[in-house]
Amino acid sequence: MLALRGLVLFPGMTLHFDVGRKRSVAALESALKKDSPVFLVTQRNVKQDDPDRDDIYEVGTIAVIKQVLKLSGDSIRVLVEGISRARLLEVTAGRSFNTVLAEPIMEPPIEEPAKAEGAIRELQSIFEEYSMYLPKLSGEIIMSVLAIDQPGEMADYVASNISIKFSSKQQVLECIHPVERLKTLILLLHEEIEIMGVEQEIRAQVKDQMDQNQREYYLREQLKAIQGELGEGESIHSEVSDYRRKIAELKLDKAVAEHLLKEVSRLAHNPANSSEASVIRSYLDSCLALPWNTSTKDHLDLRRVRNRLNKDHYGMEKVKQRILEHLAVQKLAGNNKNSQVICLVGPPGVGKTS
Repeated sequence: MLALRGLVLFPGMTLHFDVGRKRSVAALESALKKDSPVFLVTQRNVKQDDPDRDDIYEVGTIAVIKQVLKLSGDSIRVLVEGISRARLLEVTAGRSFNTVLAEPIMEPPIEEPAKAEGAIRELQSIFEEYSMYLPKLSGEIIMSVLAIDQPGEMADYVASNISIKFSSKQQVLECIHPVERLKTLILLLHEEIEIMGVEQEIRAQVKDQMDQNQREYYLREQLKAIQGELGEGESIHSEVSDYRRKIAELKLDKAVAEHLLKEVSRLAHNPANSSEASVIRSYLDSCLALPWNTSTKDHLDLRRVRNRLNKDHYGMEKVKQRILEHLAVQKLAGNNKNSQVICLVGPPGVGKTS
């Protein structure tokens, strides 16, 4: 017995693989000396180094060794050909390798040829669709699928030439009836095509994103080179980095931060000495100078305010009275964030700002 990791051999098919485990090498050498067939069975867990009876599947394949090639070290590359399905009955653990008692499984006869023909045509159709997702799939394989007319042989051939999980291939191997085997394979191919379609969409989205990122990077590098030739590349770059750092430090709301960063990007794409760059700088400086996330506590002492107003401003009794009334309302209303503000109107120099 040879336990396979991640591989499934079908009757009538050839398979080459490397053998490295000591017990498997010993079993192979013994089979060669005695000109004996080997029973190839797949492990349930590929990480298991020394599988026992519960770690392997019930159904495997009886095969003959066609070619052996010794590799560097103790590994051997072997080519085998599957003869028939077989059911595992008993495993005997020897000192160097395992031997098995296995019963060959014979395919039942096909009682409804029409159903078999329908399943063959459906598998051929779904396999052609599957091949569209794999442009590297050999044309010889496609032609062979179209030429095979035996349902069991076709199912085994297709299953051995498609890229699906070994557990799914094992599921096909365990289907004894040829037509049921075709139906199982058709369902597996439908699922695989659906998965490959999603993979193709994801791959296209990633490629588009990468192309866009590469294009932006190329344009930025070109812009940087042009600005360097004009002697303004480093200054504008450091200025843009400084603005981004300040925006990040303010911890603004998402919408505000996005808007300011958009203006910074506009600045980065404008020549440093252009008039538009000056306007953007003024706008950013004004926005960043605002007291974001900063507040002061109001001291609504009306007597102190009246004394200060009389000291600093002569006359204007109505204006001072209006300010006092406004503050008095604020004091009575308490902590009201929606309170109104006073807008002072008048010619320059009358004391509006102070």
